[in-house]
Amino acid sequence: MKVKRGLALVLAAVMACTALPACSRSKAGSSSAAGTASGSGESKEPWTLEFTIPGAKDSISTDNDIGKELRKKFGVTIKIIGYSGDWKGHTAQMLAAGNYPEMMMLQDNDIYKSYVKAGALQDIGELAKKYAPNLLNFYKDEIPYWKYITGDGKFYKWCANSPDVEQATTPRFDMIVRSDILEEQNWPKLLNEDSYIKLLKRGLAAHPKTDGNSTLGMVMAAGEDWVLGDYMYELYAHGRYPEGSGILTWDTVDKKLVDTVLDTTNFKESIRFWNRLYREKILDPECFTDEDSVVQQKLSSARALSTFYVTWKIPDINKNLHKLGKDNMKYVTMPIMLQSMIDGKQNRIAQITDSYDHQSIVITKNCKNPQRIMEMVNWVCTQEGQDLLGWGIKGKHYTVDSKGIKTPTKEYIACANGTGSDPHFNDGISTDISYFFLGLSSGFDKNNQCYNVQHDESVQNASMDDRVKDVYSHYGWTSIMDPWKKNSAFQFVTVHNGEFLSTSLDASDPVKQTENRLIEYKRKSMAKLIMSVSYDAFEANWADFIKGYKMLNPDSVKKAYSDGLKATQAKIQSYRTA
Repeated sequence: MKVKRGLALVLAAVMACTALPACSRSKAGSSSAAGTASGSGESKEPWTLEFTIPGAKDSISTDNDIGKELRKKFGVTIKIIGYSGDWKGHTAQMLAAGNYPEMMMLQDNDIYKSYVKAGALQDIGELAKKYAPNLLNFYKDEIPYWKYITGDGKFYKWCANSPDVEQATTPRFDMIVRSDILEEQNWPKLLNEDSYIKLLKRGLAAHPKTDGNSTLGMVMAAGEDWVLGDYMYELYAHGRYPEGSGILTWDTVDKKLVDTVLDTTNFKESIRFWNRLYREKILDPECFTDEDSVVQQKLSSARALSTFYVTWKIPDINKNLHKLGKDNMKYVTMPIMLQSMIDGKQNRIAQITDSYDHQSIVITKNCKNPQRIMEMVNWVCTQEGQDLLGWGIKGKHYTVDSKGIKTPTKEYIACANGTGSDPHFNDGISTDISYFFLGLSSGFDKNNQCYNVQHDESVQNASMDDRVKDVYSHYGWTSIMDPWKKNSAFQFVTVHNGEFLSTSLDASDPVKQTENRLIEYKRKSMAKLIMSVSYDAFEANWADFIKGYKMLNPDSVKKAYSDGLKATQAKIQSYRTA
């Protein structure tokens, strides 16, 4: 399970650029035969583990097959507790009060380091030596990053779903369009800004009303800080400069850190696109006050013709449209790049996040028996363990051929698509109920399949909605990733983003405070820029924005991170060779 990007992600720039096959590697292979550490035999004495997941549903493991298997093997009953609210703030409050659970997930490296500094966490490295040697082997490529974040050569966490490969295997962060307007306009070629504005203007003219309500051209939950402050300008990251961190990104051509605002044309052009949507009356005028739940309602009734970025939400929205008998209005994800990116022959970048720090799993000093948790983790870091947590029960959720290739069963696909007779068939391996925090990887096994079934491209293809298949067929696409991997307008490449992800400044550093002020200034400036009443007004507002931005001394931030990156690279390399 991924805790989706409704909370601010700390994604980073990129040190190496490779084709997808080069990113494939088997993690479990030999470790599956390693067995349990000496003296740590698996105990089946009943015990209970509670684990809180932001945004999840409350559940108990004895209600699903995956949890039952874990109970048979380890005697454990796992209670998942959902949390809605500011998880970062909540974990900070728990630390201050010393009232934190035995095992928990931290979603911010600054909070994680605060727990380390306070002596609140158990040393995972030492625990693994005793009880989970498979963890040390299975995650050997990621452990140097975990050690670096700590700063003392030890590590007090593992990061579930590392490495994160979603961008390379599933449609991510693009335009989401109601399919009926594509059909009505005879499957138009779409990619640049002009093509989408033309599509949506024609769609609004043809459908002024949807179920008696005014049709909306483009909806966004810009009433949420994380949308206006992060996602609405992410179009800049579809070319040469991948998704950045803070105010910086990585230039994949010149191989250096750059200021996203000052050093790229992509950022300005992405904001200009939103301004054009606003001026053309395509952008929903309520978007600046709408929260995410309101936007989901507008999409789930097909009132909106489009949205942007939140591609992971579309399967559930389409399930609802199927229930409403609106299959012809289901949404499809289509690629978008700025015309300047196309003219500059920029590659389309998909990032592989080497260490998914957004899901940092820790065992606290309040844990009464960490040995039992680590015994489970040791087993999870085997092929057998990864298969159970990532794919489910062999024969029920998936089958395996003579070459070891896994294929999801029809029942799994039906449940995933919301068409099965048992809506709980996939419980334990689904988005809402899963045990990823015990060490499930999202990387590739020896057969180039994802350990996490939800991110595997072959499974994405097998579960592709019939309406999506039909739409894509008119563009010559048969696979879920063909719009990106087989697009004549650009080359699709994957990049790893390890070192800069790990480079950070201390919270008390004056330069870090400067960075925070720049981030906040940028967020607060977005609405005014987007709502500029004309092209000239946009240019004037942009000039004012840049003037204020420069006054905050962004060069000091770029220099600090550039210097820090060199030290980061050297330190991580030392951990790799230790």
